Parts: sequence; structure tokens; C-alpha cells
Amino acid sequence: MTGTIGRKLLLVDDEVDLLELFSKRLTKAGFDVTISKSGEEALEKLGVDRFDVVICDINMPGGMSGFEVLEFVHNSCTHRPPFIFVTGHGEGTPEMERALSMGVDGVFSKPISSRVLVEHLKRICGISESA
Repeated sequence: MTGTIGRKLLLVDDEVDLLELFSKRLTKAGFDVTISKSGEEALEKLGVDRFDVVICDINMPGGMSGFEVLEFVHNSCTHRPPFIFVTGHGEGTPEMERALSMGVDGVFSKPISSRVLVEHLKRICGISESA
């Protein structure tokens, strides 16, 4: 472990295995990670806690989409953390194009390299590469 970076992340995805995998990797990189298995659960956590970054899946069947979570962050959170989308959709798809047009701080296609994600998180959080 590289030590605590001190940035609180909210990781939102309906794929429990992916949540656990990325939670472990991001925690090992020094982030304080909170997970949510649905958009609805994410809204509850966003309503009571402050996060430095939100990483959210776009499509979560049977519930709220990542687009709706982003809308909530923009319309209801006094602190608007950087927002990163993850998606199973590739470049050029309507979902990817919509995500890119929404002014988010990153859009990544699954599978995501944890190394690339950590580097991106450090960059948007203003953390030096040596941290």
C-alpha cells in the first residue's frame, strides 16, 4: 500500500464482483472507497456524505441509470464532485456519445485498467504521481 491519499470515492455499479475488485484496488492505491450497488443507494449516500469523486456505471438494469445519478449530483449536491462514467458500451455508441457530451471528468469502457483509472483519479484530484 502506498499510504492514504485521503480522497473519498463513491463507486457505483450493479456488478458486485466489479465493485469488490475495484474497491480493493483503489483502497490499495490509498483512496477511501464507498460502494453502492445501485443508483438509488448512491443518492442516499450522496445525500449524507461528501465525496471527492464519483465513479458510476451508466447502465444499471432495473433501476436508476448513471445519467440520473449525474443529474442528481448536478442539481442537488452543494458540493459537485468530479464525475467519471464507466460503461460496457464502446466508443461511437449513443451511450458513450451522450456521456462524453455531459461534461464529465472521464468516460471509460469496461474492462478498465485499474492502473489507468488510478492515474486518472490522481490527475483530477491534483495528486502527484509519487503519492
